[in-house]
Amino acid sequence: MESDSPWSSAYLLVKKKSGEYGLCIDLRELNSMTEKFVQPLSDIEDCIDTLAGNEFFSLLDFGSGFHQLPLEEKSQVLTAFKTEDGLFQYKRMPFGLANAPSFFQKMVSATLAGLREINLQISIHDICVSCPTWEQQMQVPEKVFEVVI
Repeated sequence: MESDSPWSSAYLLVKKKSGEYGLCIDLRELNSMTEKFVQPLSDIEDCIDTLAGNEFFSLLDFGSGFHQLPLEEKSQVLTAFKTEDGLFQYKRMPFGLANAPSFFQKMVSATLAGLREINLQISIHDICVSCPTWEQQMQVPEKVFEVVI
């Protein structure tokens, strides 16, 4: 959205492996002034232990999930960036904010906390599901989607 923020970060277009271009905002200055929020990631040993004995695995990628989380109005002005067409700011969490991965990990973990009976391993925006049978494996995505949609 257009902005009248006193903040302004630089932007550049980065060519992706697919050949498409992605917008990249240089948020290093903002990140250097940000009080860091730490959310522990899943312990890799615990993750590996829970996979043992299972034969079926699925990976649910919530990679675009960052962009689904609304920013508070007072935070939106901090994400401003200048282009040839004017000054703009994010209304939703952009990738690149210092606290985005930790906050997203906390949000996904809290959202899926009611599914403790399912063997889910959450790592930032990836959810690994492992089950001993195909029938169980086919039920898990439906349960996850019921919670997140």
